[in-house]
Order: sequence, then C-alpha cells, then structure tokens
Amino acid sequence: MSVCRLVKSKRYRCYFKEFEYNRNQLHRSACDRTRLHEQQLVRCNRLREAFCSASIRFPKNITDAIMSCDSSGLIDRTILSSLSRLVEKLQLTLTETIRLWRNESPEDRRPNKSMDPTWLDILLHGYRHRHCAVAVATFGVSHNFTGPRSPDTEPARNHASARDFNRALLRSIGDGQTQGTYLVLDLPVALRWSALRFSPFGCVPKKDVNPTECARLIHDLSYPEDSSINHCSTQSKLPDLNYESVRRIARRIEELAERHPTLKIKLLKGDVKTAFRLIAVATSLAAHFAGSMGDLAVIDLALPFDDHILLEVDKGNRLALAEAALQLSMLAVLGPNAINEKKFSPWATNLDVLGLSWDTQERTISMPPDKVQKSLNSNCKGS
Repeated sequence: MSVCRLVKSKRYRCYFKEFEYNRNQLHRSACDRTRLHEQQLVRCNRLREAFCSASIRFPKNITDAIMSCDSSGLIDRTILSSLSRLVEKLQLTLTETIRLWRNESPEDRRPNKSMDPTWLDILLHGYRHRHCAVAVATFGVSHNFTGPRSPDTEPARNHASARDFNRALLRSIGDGQTQGTYLVLDLPVALRWSALRFSPFGCVPKKDVNPTECARLIHDLSYPEDSSINHCSTQSKLPDLNYESVRRIARRIEELAERHPTLKIKLLKGDVKTAFRLIAVATSLAAHFAGSMGDLAVIDLALPFDDHILLEVDKGNRLALAEAALQLSMLAVLGPNAINEKKFSPWATNLDVLGLSWDTQERTISMPPDKVQKSLNSNCKGS
C-alpha cells in the first residue's frame, strides 16, 4: 500500500470513528430526552396529587409551563396564587415546597432531572472538580456559611435600575417562573417561613434591545457590602476560579496566526439553552437567594453561567469538528436540552464577543459603535 493510500485510509477510519461516536451520543441524547419527558409527567402528576389533597383546583398553566417552558413574558398570577394557597393549606415548609415543586424524593434527589450524576462521574474522570460536579448534579449547589445572615423580616429595596426598568424586571421574573429559575409566591406567605434572606434586584440593558421592555436581571448578592450573602459565605469552601482576561482570546489569535500564517482564523460563540435553570441550588441553600417585586417573593432556584467561545483555523473539517465537540460536550454534561441553536453564531472572522468587536484577519479589537456612542452620551451628561 502506498503512503498516500495509507494516509487516506487512516483518515477515513478516523472519520468513521468520529461518525460512530457522534451517532452514539445523539442516540443517547434522544433516549435522555424521552426519559426527561417521562420525569416531567411524573412531576406534573405529583403536583396534581398535592393540590387535590388540599382540595385546591390544579392550574393547567403548571402543566403547560413544565412541559413546554414557553414564556409569555408575564408573571403567571394563577400559578403563584394557587401555589401560595397550597403552602398555606398544607403548612409546607420552604424545603418541602421546593422539593415538591422540583419533584425531589428520597429515591431521586436530583433537582434537575436532565443531569445524570452516574454518567458525569464516568465522563469527568480525571477532572479535578469531578466530585463537586457530581454532587451538584445529585443534590444541587450547597454551601455552609461561616457566619450565616439572620433571616429578614422584610424584603430588601431593589436598586434604582430595577425600578426604572420595571417592565423588564417583570418580564425577566415571568420568564424565570416559567423556566423554573424562580419560585414566585405571595410575599406574606413567604415571610411566614421566617427563613428568607433578601438581596436586591437590578437591571442592566441588553445590546440592541429596548431596556424598558427587556433587560438583564441582576440578583445582587454582594449588597449590602458588610452583610451580603457573598460576604457571609465561607471563602475557603468555594472552588478556585480562574478569571480569564480578553487577552486570552487575543493570545489565541496570535498563536494561530503564527502557526498558520496562510489560513483564516475564525470565531464561534455558543450559548447554553436555558442556562439559568440547569445548575440548581440545593433546597438547603435556596433561602439565601430571595428577592422581591412589589407584593411578590422571588426565590432563586438556579445559578447562571455564560457563553462558550471557540477559535480555530479554517482548514479541512476542523471548524465542523470543533463545533461538534462543543455541542456534544454540552449534551453530555448538561443534558439533552442544553444546546441553544439560535444562539450559536456561524464561524466568522468578525464577531462581537465579551462586549468587544474582534477582527481575526486584521487582528484588531475595537469597541462596538453603540458602546462608543453610549460612552460619549455618558460623558456629555457628566460634563
């Protein structure tokens, strides 16, 4: 066999193995999606039984929210008032309410049924935070505070930005209620638990969106500085965090340009679908993540994370393989509904990432025009 044919044969074997791996992963994802659907039906039935036992009509909206997660952008008053009545009628504690709402049981304590701790334990073998990731998938994020803050008798006042963008705040909480990020109840009912620690909400404008209609909701766990949830946390028990500067992207571009001077370098930005509902908070920790809006208590049941960024040279099928590897990793770790196809950008030499405009051909970084104008407007107002 000639050298050329040998190389070609090895390449085909490599592609075949890759195809088989992708097919197996997609098949597993389809099976997981079926199991998740069955779990959602079990959750609906358990909630229906609880409402029936309290002689309270079961709201159909709950089934729609659990099975579809499509949000109208409004807080569902029917769900929150019915759930509040259920808490009062059955005298449920905060822990019991959350476990019922998320269908946690002694046999299956997972707060997010799309994550598989057994599979994660195998998949993440060798990863230094493997045990932490498996524990999060099994029980949710937990934490023991060095000096826990006493429960609040009244909610914290929201930041001015939340009051200025009240409609955007309403929309964000409505979306979170539908997607399972927030447990929303009547404030007087929630205060009777004497367990909640409130932190203020704030709103940050999103790019190319009217901030009065839609904004990024911030739950400010660092306020007030001397008694905030973050201040009271046990720092020695938190995992080490590596904060990467935008220099990391710039260095990657320069490294690729030096190694492959004749090839184009391209960027891709990938987003996780419903990222704010995947990493669940343990029932024991949820009391520390409360907020409010008017006469409503809002309890944060999940933690957020951000986009993924890929940088590769455009050679052969390298871009396709890199994107497939990222998507398969998301499916394997975060479950069958993790990928947000609409938020995956195409590979490009020009892309806005982390609030900056990147040009991999010219190897330049610039501030987007809208941010430049915003900065100029701020300076004009201040002068």
